[in-house]
Amino acid sequence: MRDGYESVVGGGHYDGAHVRVAPTDRVKTNRPYTYQPRGCGQPGEYIQLTDGFMESLLNYEAEIQQKTPSVKKAIVTLTDRVKTNKPYTYQPRGCGQPGEYIQLTDGFIESLLDDKASEKFDYPEKHLVHEWAHYRYGVFDEYSADGDPKYPAFYMENGTIYPTTCVKGIKGRQEDMEGKPCKIYAGGQVAPDCRFVPDPMDTNALASIMFMPHMKSIEKFCQNDTDDPRLRHNIYAPNKQNIQCNYRSTWEVIESNRDFKNQ
Repeated sequence: MRDGYESVVGGGHYDGAHVRVAPTDRVKTNRPYTYQPRGCGQPGEYIQLTDGFMESLLNYEAEIQQKTPSVKKAIVTLTDRVKTNKPYTYQPRGCGQPGEYIQLTDGFIESLLDDKASEKFDYPEKHLVHEWAHYRYGVFDEYSADGDPKYPAFYMENGTIYPTTCVKGIKGRQEDMEGKPCKIYAGGQVAPDCRFVPDPMDTNALASIMFMPHMKSIEKFCQNDTDDPRLRHNIYAPNKQNIQCNYRSTWEVIESNRDFKNQ
């Protein structure tokens, strides 16, 4: 493995047939991707989504015909029984604890393999790193949860309203679900239907993968021990990572995993 992950066991359930997916390097795709959290040449784990791995997730039809027994412990499950193609990781445990599985749809896999897919995901390979961090390292989302007052889209700090992000300074705008300006009430209370829309042209932000993996410039997790404001963890943001992990940064939680011991 060379201190990294180059392939992942997958399983699925289509039309009542169980599927087992085995990685293969026979077919090339257009989206190989390697995430090295400590930078090229530095010791530490990497997550590599190989060419063949993405294609292998589609090579399930032959095994469906053979009625392959289900995988007892699949990391990635494939499904066509949900209404959204957004990836999802089931995390029934607490901070730093592994999840149960990552759920992907055929529509999302199509977006990885075909630039002309009907539904587009900007940088879907980074979405997979986002889900892997949920699954393997037990970190949580750093964006707000729609409709959940526990994880609001905005918060007030020293009389100033900020969006719920990991690092401060990400450019963007406030708008409601209809694209209109947000209502802000006395005391700095922002209307619950207000959301933060990052500026896609903002190329300064580097973190966080757990906040907006679809932004072009974002390549890292937030960190505590850094002087770089583009990476510095914001302990004041009322996001799930801060609440569930006692205000620890995602990188602090990830680095405590046994994958990084003795490195």
